[in-house]
Amino acid sequence: MVIVVNDDNQPQISKEVASKLVKNPDIIAVVGHNASDASLAAAPIYEKGGLVMISPTSLANNLSGAGNYIFRLVASNGKIREKLANYIVNTAKVQKIAFCYDSQAPDNVSFKDELMANVAKKGGQIVPIVCDLSVPNFKADQALNQAISGGANGLFVVAHVDRLDPVFEVIRSNRQRLPLFSSPTLYNIRTLEDGGKNAQGLTLAAPWHPSLNQTFANLMQEQWRGPVSWRTATSFDATRVIIAGLRENPQRQGRQSLLRSANFHQTGATGKISLDPNTGDRIGQPVLIQVRSTPSGEQFVPLP
Repeated sequence: MVIVVNDDNQPQISKEVASKLVKNPDIIAVVGHNASDASLAAAPIYEKGGLVMISPTSLANNLSGAGNYIFRLVASNGKIREKLANYIVNTAKVQKIAFCYDSQAPDNVSFKDELMANVAKKGGQIVPIVCDLSVPNFKADQALNQAISGGANGLFVVAHVDRLDPVFEVIRSNRQRLPLFSSPTLYNIRTLEDGGKNAQGLTLAAPWHPSLNQTFANLMQEQWRGPVSWRTATSFDATRVIIAGLRENPQRQGRQSLLRSANFHQTGATGKISLDPNTGDRIGQPVLIQVRSTPSGEQFVPLP
């Protein structure tokens, strides 16, 4: 039996959903939640109720080690930030970078803070600007002018997955003046549609790209009549992990013990699936993706 519930990416709703699910003995595990703040809100409830939660998409640092029953199918933010910072400083040769983010999104804050630290560690400089996408009457032009006048030759920009409009204001206001970088959140069809040509060159680190498993990508495209993203692949693999646990042990406790085992591994759409026994995070490496112009319009293309 599969039950589908919707939390609207809202923390309060995710807590209500989690409370109901842990009380239902027929629920053996949960694939979710999507947004980091929703996952962080629900995690303590699943932990207390002894119900495995596997988030295929949440990126916030605080989810690492959030509990023995909490897992996720994306690599730790540390690996994603490390790869992106190395590209920013050593490949793109951006020595001074400014940051725009949503201060009300925990994944934005943790990603921004640690990417800053990684960039600085590699010799890059941070240009201090006021660019909080969550404030009322956000002015993208003002933030871009501050960044450019401060000497920035690169801009990191990200937003909450449900509050993307301000990030596209920044992309359009930038008009390709500064190279753009982001987190996996902007690996999103809206980046191509709303960012358009102004999004060309945007580089981000992501858990997966369809070119890494074209057979799976083609199958999903045919089945769902739409493009395949990393979220599709990690959600598919989260389900595979739960099925594997069900085969080994149908009990909630048994599944948790199996996933925490250092010997646990599966093969899925995103390749080998192993989970860190201490943090519950996926063990793996992200890939670098860039928005480029193609005959069919702007597309996400993997970098070598």
